[in-house]
Amino acid sequence: MKVVAGIAVLICLFIEAEEGSAYLLESECGTKKQSDMGPKIKGGKDADPFSNPWMVRLIVESPICGGSLITCSFVLTAAHCVFNNTMRVRLGEYDTMNPENSYEIEADLKVVHQGYNYDPTTYKYDIGLLRLKSAVQFSDYVRPICLAVHEPIRPIIPFMIAGWGQSESGQSSNILQTAYVHLISQSICSHHYTRHVGRSQLCAYDQTSDACAGDSGGPLSAELQYRYRNQTFQLGIVSYGSQYCSSATVYTNVLHYMDWILGVLKEYGQRPAVQEIRYCTNGTKIDPNR
Repeated sequence: MKVVAGIAVLICLFIEAEEGSAYLLESECGTKKQSDMGPKIKGGKDADPFSNPWMVRLIVESPICGGSLITCSFVLTAAHCVFNNTMRVRLGEYDTMNPENSYEIEADLKVVHQGYNYDPTTYKYDIGLLRLKSAVQFSDYVRPICLAVHEPIRPIIPFMIAGWGQSESGQSSNILQTAYVHLISQSICSHHYTRHVGRSQLCAYDQTSDACAGDSGGPLSAELQYRYRNQTFQLGIVSYGSQYCSSATVYTNVLHYMDWILGVLKEYGQRPAVQEIRYCTNGTKIDPNR
Protein backbone atom coordinates (compact mmCIF):
# COMPACT_ATOMS: atom_id res chain seq x y z
CA MET A 1 0.00 0.00 0.00
CA LYS A 2 1.53 3.22 -1.17
CA VAL A 3 1.39 6.87 -0.12
CA VAL A 4 0.69 9.17 -3.08
CA ALA A 5 -0.18 12.79 -3.79
CA GLY A 6 -3.04 14.18 -5.85
CA ILE A 7 -6.61 15.49 -5.82
CA ALA A 8 -9.48 13.30 -4.65
CA VAL A 9 -13.02 13.43 -5.99
CA LEU A 10 -15.29 12.33 -3.15
CA ILE A 11 -18.10 9.86 -3.77
CA CYS A 12 -19.25 7.62 -0.91
CA LEU A 13 -21.80 4.95 -0.06
CA PHE A 14 -23.85 3.60 2.78
CA ILE A 15 -26.17 0.65 3.31
CA GLU A 16 -29.73 0.90 4.55
CA ALA A 17 -31.61 -2.28 5.34
CA GLU A 18 -35.07 -3.05 4.08
CA GLU A 19 -37.04 -5.18 6.50
CA GLY A 20 -37.81 -8.65 5.19
CA SER A 21 -35.63 -8.71 2.08
CA ALA A 22 -32.15 -7.82 3.31
CA TYR A 23 -29.86 -10.17 5.19
CA LEU A 24 -26.21 -10.92 5.91
CA LEU A 25 -24.31 -14.08 4.97
CA GLU A 26 -23.02 -14.30 8.56
CA SER A 27 -24.89 -12.59 11.39
CA GLU A 28 -21.71 -12.03 13.43
CA CYS A 29 -19.72 -10.69 10.50
CA GLY A 30 -17.77 -7.46 10.38
CA THR A 31 -17.25 -7.11 14.13
CA LYS A 32 -13.88 -6.73 15.79
CA LYS A 33 -12.24 -6.53 19.17
CA GLN A 34 -11.44 -3.03 20.34
CA SER A 35 -7.80 -2.16 21.06
CA ASP A 36 -6.09 0.56 23.06
CA MET A 37 -3.74 1.21 20.13
CA GLY A 38 -6.34 3.20 18.20
CA PRO A 39 -6.75 3.32 14.42
CA LYS A 40 -3.69 3.78 12.22
CA ILE A 41 -5.02 3.96 8.71
CA LYS A 42 -4.23 7.20 6.90
CA GLY A 43 -1.62 6.97 4.18
CA GLY A 44 -0.86 3.28 4.52
CA LYS A 45 -0.09 3.02 8.25
CA ASP A 46 0.15 -0.09 10.42
CA ALA A 47 -3.29 -1.53 11.08
CA ASP A 48 -4.60 -2.24 14.53
CA PRO A 49 -3.91 -5.97 15.20
CA PHE A 50 -7.64 -6.64 15.71
CA SER A 51 -9.07 -4.30 13.07
CA ASN A 52 -9.25 -6.67 10.08
CA PRO A 53 -9.86 -10.25 11.27
CA TRP A 54 -11.37 -11.10 7.86
CA MET A 55 -8.14 -10.35 5.99
CA VAL A 56 -6.37 -13.39 4.57
CA ARG A 57 -3.14 -13.84 2.66
CA LEU A 58 -3.06 -16.27 -0.25
CA ILE A 59 -0.07 -18.61 -0.20
CA VAL A 60 0.80 -19.32 -3.83
CA GLU A 61 3.93 -19.03 -5.94
CA SER A 62 2.96 -15.69 -7.54
CA PRO A 63 1.61 -13.08 -7.43
CA ILE A 64 1.24 -12.07 -3.79
CA CYS A 65 -2.47 -11.59 -3.17
CA GLY A 66 -4.95 -10.98 -0.40
CA GLY A 67 -8.55 -11.95 0.15
CA SER A 68 -11.37 -11.79 2.67
CA LEU A 69 -13.13 -14.44 4.71
CA ILE A 70 -16.89 -14.20 3.99
CA THR A 71 -18.15 -17.38 5.70
CA CYS A 72 -16.54 -20.09 7.82
CA SER A 73 -15.62 -21.94 4.60
CA PHE A 74 -15.20 -19.41 1.77
CA VAL A 75 -12.71 -16.69 0.89
CA LEU A 76 -13.47 -13.95 -1.64
CA THR A 77 -10.63 -12.71 -3.86
CA ALA A 78 -9.83 -11.54 -7.40
CA ALA A 79 -9.97 -14.02 -10.29
CA HIS A 80 -6.44 -13.11 -11.36
CA CYS A 81 -5.22 -14.34 -7.96
CA VAL A 82 -6.58 -17.88 -8.55
CA PHE A 83 -4.33 -20.56 -10.07
CA ASN A 84 -4.45 -24.28 -10.83
CA ASN A 85 -1.55 -25.13 -8.55
CA THR A 86 -2.08 -25.79 -4.85
CA MET A 87 -3.27 -22.75 -2.96
CA ARG A 88 -3.35 -22.22 0.77
CA VAL A 89 -5.06 -19.49 2.74
CA ARG A 90 -3.38 -17.94 5.78
CA LEU A 91 -5.88 -16.67 8.33
CA GLY A 92 -5.31 -14.57 11.45
CA GLU A 93 -2.32 -12.91 9.78
CA TYR A 94 -1.07 -9.52 10.98
CA ASP A 95 2.73 -9.52 11.09
CA THR A 96 4.14 -11.97 8.54
CA MET A 97 7.38 -12.16 10.55
CA ASN A 98 5.55 -13.08 13.75
CA PRO A 99 2.82 -15.63 12.87
CA GLU A 100 1.73 -16.17 16.48
CA ASN A 101 -2.03 -16.21 15.79
CA SER A 102 -2.06 -17.23 12.13
CA TYR A 103 -2.57 -20.62 10.51
CA GLU A 104 -3.04 -22.03 7.01
CA ILE A 105 -5.81 -24.05 5.41
CA GLU A 106 -5.66 -25.48 1.90
CA ALA A 107 -8.24 -24.41 -0.68
CA ASP A 108 -9.96 -27.55 -1.96
CA LEU A 109 -12.12 -25.78 -4.54
CA LYS A 110 -11.38 -22.69 -6.65
CA VAL A 111 -14.17 -20.89 -8.49
CA VAL A 112 -13.71 -18.00 -10.91
CA HIS A 113 -16.37 -16.18 -12.86
CA GLN A 114 -16.99 -17.66 -16.29
CA GLY A 115 -16.60 -14.23 -17.90
CA TYR A 116 -13.03 -13.81 -16.71
CA ASN A 117 -10.59 -14.93 -19.39
CA TYR A 118 -7.16 -14.14 -17.91
CA ASP A 119 -6.60 -11.54 -20.63
CA PRO A 120 -4.13 -8.98 -19.24
CA THR A 121 -5.75 -6.20 -21.26
CA THR A 122 -9.06 -6.39 -19.36
CA TYR A 123 -10.04 -7.26 -15.83
CA LYS A 124 -13.81 -7.48 -16.15
CA TYR A 125 -15.39 -10.27 -14.07
CA ASP A 126 -12.30 -10.23 -11.82
CA ILE A 127 -13.85 -12.19 -8.96
CA GLY A 128 -13.16 -15.61 -7.48
CA LEU A 129 -13.99 -17.76 -4.47
CA LEU A 130 -11.83 -20.27 -2.61
CA ARG A 131 -13.44 -22.99 -0.53
CA LEU A 132 -11.46 -24.02 2.53
CA LYS A 133 -10.76 -27.69 3.12
CA SER A 134 -11.97 -27.31 6.71
CA ALA A 135 -14.27 -24.74 8.28
CA VAL A 136 -12.67 -22.13 10.52
CA GLN A 137 -13.55 -21.23 14.09
CA PHE A 138 -14.26 -17.53 14.55
CA SER A 139 -12.13 -15.62 17.07
CA ASP A 140 -10.72 -12.14 17.72
CA TYR A 141 -8.21 -12.81 14.92
CA VAL A 142 -10.42 -14.70 12.45
CA ARG A 143 -13.89 -13.45 11.59
CA PRO A 144 -15.80 -12.92 8.31
CA ILE A 145 -16.47 -9.55 6.74
CA CYS A 146 -20.10 -8.69 5.99
CA LEU A 147 -21.63 -9.08 2.54
CA ALA A 148 -24.96 -7.31 2.14
CA VAL A 149 -27.65 -9.27 0.33
CA HIS A 150 -30.48 -7.25 -1.24
CA GLU A 151 -29.35 -4.02 0.40
CA PRO A 152 -29.97 -0.65 -1.26
CA ILE A 153 -26.90 1.59 -1.63
CA ARG A 154 -26.80 5.34 -1.07
CA PRO A 155 -24.05 7.96 -0.76
CA ILE A 156 -22.05 8.54 2.58
CA ILE A 157 -18.53 7.68 3.86
CA PRO A 158 -15.02 6.82 2.64
CA PHE A 159 -13.76 3.28 2.26
CA MET A 160 -10.83 1.42 3.73
CA ILE A 161 -8.30 -0.76 1.93
CA ALA A 162 -5.91 -3.20 3.56
CA GLY A 163 -3.04 -5.43 2.49
CA TRP A 164 0.58 -6.47 2.70
CA GLY A 165 1.45 -5.04 -0.73
CA GLN A 166 4.25 -2.71 -1.74
CA SER A 167 4.72 0.54 0.17
CA GLU A 168 6.41 3.71 -1.03
CA SER A 169 9.73 1.99 -0.35
CA GLY A 170 8.94 -0.53 -3.10
CA GLN A 171 8.97 -3.43 -0.64
CA SER A 172 6.08 -5.55 0.60
CA SER A 173 4.97 -4.81 4.15
CA ASN A 174 5.46 -7.31 6.97
CA ILE A 175 2.70 -5.68 9.01
CA LEU A 176 -0.81 -5.31 7.59
CA GLN A 177 -1.33 -1.80 6.21
CA THR A 178 -4.59 0.12 5.93
CA ALA A 179 -5.65 3.43 4.38
CA TYR A 180 -8.74 5.42 3.42
CA VAL A 181 -9.79 5.98 -0.21
CA HIS A 182 -12.79 7.66 -1.86
CA LEU A 183 -14.85 6.61 -4.85
CA ILE A 184 -14.64 8.49 -8.13
CA SER A 185 -16.91 8.03 -11.13
CA GLN A 186 -16.28 5.28 -13.68
CA SER A 187 -16.11 7.85 -16.48
CA ILE A 188 -13.32 9.79 -14.77
CA CYS A 189 -11.54 6.54 -13.98
CA SER A 190 -11.72 5.41 -17.61
CA HIS A 191 -9.58 8.39 -18.59
CA HIS A 192 -6.73 6.94 -16.51
CA TYR A 193 -6.71 3.66 -18.45
CA THR A 194 -7.05 2.45 -22.03
CA ARG A 195 -9.76 -0.02 -20.98
CA HIS A 196 -13.38 0.89 -20.15
CA VAL A 197 -14.43 0.92 -16.49
CA GLY A 198 -18.08 -0.14 -16.24
CA ARG A 199 -20.87 -0.68 -13.71
CA SER A 200 -19.45 -4.00 -12.59
CA GLN A 201 -16.44 -2.09 -11.26
CA LEU A 202 -15.73 0.65 -8.73
CA CYS A 203 -12.94 3.19 -8.90
CA ALA A 204 -11.31 4.77 -5.83
CA TYR A 205 -8.58 7.27 -5.19
CA ASP A 206 -7.11 9.39 -2.42
CA GLN A 207 -4.55 12.16 -2.38
CA THR A 208 -2.31 10.36 0.12
CA SER A 209 -2.63 6.62 -0.49
CA ASP A 210 -3.34 3.87 -3.00
CA ALA A 211 -3.46 0.09 -3.30
CA CYS A 212 -0.28 -1.32 -4.85
CA ALA A 213 1.29 -4.56 -6.11
CA GLY A 214 0.51 -7.34 -3.66
CA ASP A 215 -2.81 -5.84 -2.50
CA SER A 216 -4.81 -7.56 -5.28
CA GLY A 217 -7.80 -9.56 -4.08
CA GLY A 218 -8.13 -7.61 -0.85
CA PRO A 219 -11.35 -5.90 0.25
CA LEU A 220 -12.59 -2.38 -0.27
CA SER A 221 -14.69 -1.97 2.86
CA ALA A 222 -16.62 0.46 5.04
CA GLU A 223 -17.69 0.36 8.68
CA LEU A 224 -21.40 1.11 8.84
CA GLN A 225 -24.18 1.07 11.38
CA TYR A 226 -26.39 -1.89 10.55
CA ARG A 227 -29.45 -2.40 12.71
CA TYR A 228 -28.02 -0.46 15.67
CA ARG A 229 -24.47 -1.75 15.70
CA ASN A 230 -21.30 -1.05 13.74
CA GLN A 231 -20.20 -3.74 11.30
CA THR A 232 -17.70 -3.75 8.42
CA PHE A 233 -19.04 -4.42 4.92
CA GLN A 234 -17.11 -5.35 1.79
CA LEU A 235 -18.13 -3.52 -1.36
CA GLY A 236 -15.14 -4.06 -3.63
CA ILE A 237 -12.15 -6.29 -4.48
CA VAL A 238 -8.78 -4.82 -5.47
CA SER A 239 -8.46 -5.56 -9.20
CA TYR A 240 -5.89 -3.35 -10.94
CA GLY A 241 -4.23 0.06 -10.80
CA SER A 242 -1.40 2.16 -12.19
CA GLN A 243 2.12 0.76 -12.46
CA TYR A 244 3.45 3.30 -9.97
CA CYS A 245 0.50 3.09 -7.54
CA SER A 246 -0.12 6.81 -7.88
CA SER A 247 -3.51 7.01 -9.57
CA ALA A 248 -7.04 5.65 -9.29
CA THR A 249 -7.40 1.93 -8.55
CA VAL A 250 -10.16 -0.21 -10.05
CA TYR A 251 -12.12 -2.61 -7.84
CA THR A 252 -14.57 -5.37 -8.71
CA ASN A 253 -18.03 -4.24 -7.55
CA VAL A 254 -19.06 -6.95 -5.06
CA LEU A 255 -22.70 -5.87 -4.96
CA HIS A 256 -22.91 -6.33 -8.75
CA TYR A 257 -21.89 -9.99 -8.31
CA MET A 258 -23.98 -10.91 -5.24
CA ASP A 259 -26.20 -13.31 -7.19
CA TRP A 260 -23.08 -15.02 -8.56
CA ILE A 261 -21.58 -15.29 -5.07
CA LEU A 262 -24.81 -16.72 -3.64
CA GLY A 263 -25.03 -19.18 -6.52
CA VAL A 264 -21.51 -20.45 -5.91
CA LEU A 265 -22.13 -20.86 -2.17
CA LYS A 266 -25.34 -22.78 -2.86
CA GLU A 267 -23.79 -24.98 -5.56
CA TYR A 268 -20.50 -25.83 -3.86
CA GLY A 269 -21.06 -25.22 -0.16
CA GLN A 270 -21.67 -28.90 0.60
CA ARG A 271 -19.83 -30.59 -2.29
CA PRO A 272 -16.97 -33.12 -1.85
CA ALA A 273 -13.45 -31.68 -2.03
CA VAL A 274 -11.79 -31.52 -5.45
CA GLN A 275 -8.54 -29.98 -6.64
CA GLU A 276 -9.47 -27.98 -9.71
CA ILE A 277 -10.75 -24.63 -10.89
CA ARG A 278 -14.42 -24.54 -11.81
CA TYR A 279 -16.13 -21.80 -13.79
CA CYS A 280 -19.71 -20.92 -13.08
CA THR A 281 -22.35 -18.26 -13.60
CA ASN A 282 -25.03 -18.00 -10.92
CA GLY A 283 -24.04 -21.41 -9.58
CA THR A 284 -24.21 -23.31 -12.90
CA LYS A 285 -21.16 -25.48 -13.49
CA ILE A 286 -19.29 -24.78 -16.71
CA ASP A 287 -16.71 -27.01 -18.36
CA PRO A 288 -13.33 -25.89 -16.90
CA ASN A 289 -11.65 -26.94 -20.16
CA ARG A 290 -13.55 -24.33 -22.21
